[in-house]
Formats: sequence, C-alpha cells, structure tokens
Amino acid sequence: MTPPLYDGVIVVEPYRYLVPPPGGRGGPLSASATEALDHGASPLTAIATGEQPPQAQIFATPGALTLPAGTSSIRLSIAPIPAEGQPADGHIVGNVYRILVTNQNGVRITAPAAQKVTVVLRGPGSLATATIERFTPAGGWQAIETQDAGFGSTFLAVVTEFGDFALVVAGPGPTAVISAPPSVSAAPQASTAGASAGPTVPGVAASASPTGSGGPTGGLPIGPIGGAVVVVLAAAGLVALRARHPRHPTRYRGARPRGERKGR
Repeated sequence: MTPPLYDGVIVVEPYRYLVPPPGGRGGPLSASATEALDHGASPLTAIATGEQPPQAQIFATPGALTLPAGTSSIRLSIAPIPAEGQPADGHIVGNVYRILVTNQNGVRITAPAAQKVTVVLRGPGSLATATIERFTPAGGWQAIETQDAGFGSTFLAVVTEFGDFALVVAGPGPTAVISAPPSVSAAPQASTAGASAGPTVPGVAASASPTGSGGPTGGLPIGPIGGAVVVVLAAAGLVALRARHPRHPTRYRGARPRGERKGR
C-alpha cells in the first residue's frame, strides 16, 4: 500500500533562546517523562521539547538502555541551561541542554554504543554543519560523531552517557559565553508518563503541552551513521505532534490525506 500524501505545510517556528540575542525569541521549553519497564527492560522511548519542531529530543529503542540493579522505572528530562564556557574547537550555537536519564532512585542510566540511543538537537537559523558536543567537568566540551538529520539545522548523535549537550560550530562566536550553570539536581523531578514539567531551571518556561513518552514513534526514518543505523528525526517532529494531538498521533493539524473526505 502506498503511504498517503499530505497537503499540510510544516511550520517551523523561530528558535527559542535561553538568553536571547538582539531580536531573538526567548522561552525555550523543557520536557520530562517517567517510563515503566517493559518485562524488565527499558521500553521504546521518545521524548522531546515542545517547540515546533522540537529543539531537543531523545530516542531509544526497546531494551536499549543499561539498567542499574533495582530499577523499577525510568525518568527522563530535557532542560535548557546556561553554558559553562566555550569549547576549544568552536562556539556554541543555540542552547545547552541538560539531558538526563536515571532510574527511580536517581542513579544514572547508560547505553551501549551498539544500541544507537540518539540525541537530536535543532539549532537556530540555517546551519550547514554543526557538531553535537557533551560537557564533562573533567574533560570540558568533547565532540561526538554527528550526522545531519536532514531537516532544518537539526543534527543527531549516538550517545552512551547523558548530561549537557550543545551544537558547536567551528570558529569564534560573536560573543563569549562564560557563566556558571544553575544548581540542577542530577535526577529529574518525579513525574507521570507524558508530563511536561522538566527540572526547575531559573528563567526557563515549562512546556505547555505534554511530551511524548514510550509509545510508537510513528515510523521514524532510518539513516546511516558509523556503519550502523539509528533512529533519526521525523520531519516536523513526530514526538511534538503526537503530544499536540494525543488522540490522533499520525495526523498533523491542517494536513489531511488526499482523497479523505472531511468529517470522516
């Protein structure tokens, strides 16, 4: 069967900055969710911030996460935070996002590289190239192998650990960003599945709509990276669309398959 064609146009809203530059938009969104285990293993996981399309996302296939002993549920959170310095190989564009995955006791969860757990970040403007980097207090900003997700300044990387991530572009930035991050607990706040409130970060707006959790990802496309395959960003951010239309996850507002009659 041929997939239906959609008449709707995907609207890309302006980038939301934690610290807006002149003329920039503020109010970036956070996301969080609590997932139950699926027969003792991690479930299919897909959460995203509430912008259109999302500015930060996590994807993990069933059983992809390495669970600490005693794990009964998984907590995920995404929140924009102030940058701590600049990487040596370039400058940060857009926000730094603290992306955490822990169990119910706040113990951090990891993932084997072979499982292709993916972080996706969207940057401002039209970026021809960028690299996702992760910050650690011991090693500073470190580059991760990055792939263009094929949709408007959006990039993805396979990760084995979680923490603070940002998009980095080579060369000096317009201004230096040197500020200490706020005190944010290593464990995300308790929430119910699909909850929208992320960790409390001063000056960060909470998402007005719930974000997707461990449900189907709507047939996300597959793309190559490092000789393997990873789940990549679906056009228009399927996770955010599912959150906005929870009863009809495959529909996009204003889009209707050709040939479908109104009122059906």
